[in-house]
Amino acid sequence: MARKLEEYQQRQKDLSLLGKPLARRAKSKCELCGDATSLKIYELNPQTDVIPERCCMLCDVCSIQLASGNLDPNHWYCLNDAMWSEIPVVQALSFKLLNQLQTDHGWAADLLEQMYIDEETKGLLEA
Repeated sequence: MARKLEEYQQRQKDLSLLGKPLARRAKSKCELCGDATSLKIYELNPQTDVIPERCCMLCDVCSIQLASGNLDPNHWYCLNDAMWSEIPVVQALSFKLLNQLQTDHGWAADLLEQMYIDEETKGLLEA
């Protein structure tokens, strides 16, 4: 059990080293919705090593909803802008969320029809 704790602490330390570069890239705003409060690093499909290309800055609302899978569709209208990001991990997250929302929300299906995402960026969604 102590080994798992040490691994977790090391991973958190490795992630924290990305904080300043990610905050600079995100202009200290959530990379999905643009909120500037309570930002934290979100890692998409964590690998053995921390991979900066799989990380982005998200606000509490976005990260909690992503973690729980309980998506408030009104919050995710922001994907209309996020899906056009030049940052692949933000594009991949937008694609993932729009796919989850499209079944019950026509606006999400409409956005997915407009979205272009290359295979390399889609690959970020795979574990």
